[in-house]
Amino acid sequence: MKKMILPLLILFTAFPFALSAADAAQTIKLPEPDKKGGMPLMQALTERKTTRNFQPGKITDQTLSDLLYAGCGFNRPDKLVIPTAMNRQDITLYVALENGTYRYDGKGNKLDLVAAGDNRSLTGMSKATTSKTLCSFIIVSDTNQFNKEITFPAVHAGAVMQDLYLCCASKGLATVTYGSFDKEGVKKLLKLKDGEVVILTQQVGNFVEADKTAAAPAAK
Repeated sequence: MKKMILPLLILFTAFPFALSAADAAQTIKLPEPDKKGGMPLMQALTERKTTRNFQPGKITDQTLSDLLYAGCGFNRPDKLVIPTAMNRQDITLYVALENGTYRYDGKGNKLDLVAAGDNRSLTGMSKATTSKTLCSFIIVSDTNQFNKEITFPAVHAGAVMQDLYLCCASKGLATVTYGSFDKEGVKKLLKLKDGEVVILTQQVGNFVEADKTAAAPAAK
């Protein structure tokens, strides 16, 4: 028995935070989104564009929080930033990061782990490009709220996409949206139910210097 206890004591002494770190990864509490920063709207519209080339880097918690809020946060107690028909709020926004894929909880301003590991390769057409993204957003609609008719869900997903484009433009980030990706792989990854449809994915990254326009920094 003593021979068994000693290795265990060494293990927990050497890695005292191993268990707590694993538990913490289940939920990521985000900083409050910056709702007063950013460049003027008309300038963001002018800077908005699609870019498929990314330069590797890391995304900050603040930038991630701001992007998620723009895409599917709440700007009133019971209303999303994006419009949804009859306030059905059928959209769920997921984000694939280097260490895991998470479901965004806009009211709680947090991320809940859905699947561990780097699953960004499922969200685009090129694994070489996908590996350089800061994050990949996955836009899902519960079409059961519209008897599985896709018109309203598609419109709502388009609103999410455009908000993300404008937020990226404001922050000087590159982005691209995909309608063609591993839909079955993503559906399995997210453990989606019948009627929950992955409509679009959107990758975000740093501009390759040669592709970057002379955009002004976000005004405060």
